[in-house]
Amino acid sequence: MEAEVQFNLRIPESLKKKIKEIAAREGSEMTTILVKQLEEYVKIHGDGNPVYILDKWVDEKDFKITPAFFESIVSKWNPYFDKCNKLELEEIRQRAEFLAKTSNDRIRLL
Repeated sequence: MEAEVQFNLRIPESLKKKIKEIAAREGSEMTTILVKQLEEYVKIHGDGNPVYILDKWVDEKDFKITPAFFESIVSKWNPYFDKCNKLELEEIRQRAEFLAKTSNDRIRLL
């Protein structure tokens, strides 16, 4: 059995009151509800942000692998580039060259 630890949590009094009311109505305890919610959070986010797990969307027709990639060059990309240092810009350039070569190869196959 895993050891349990106790810690202090600061939440608004109104939220605490609502959680206690719900717990009482469900015949549970506030701690049980909070632990279940934390377990769910760890389950969902433990391996990283689920938004960026690409495998589940690969077969979708309208899927764009990087939505930001298709944003406006002037309004989105230029301000982003302005914040990049030389190393970051070089990494972007290398990836862009890879994408250009790979997409050209694929276009030739079509």
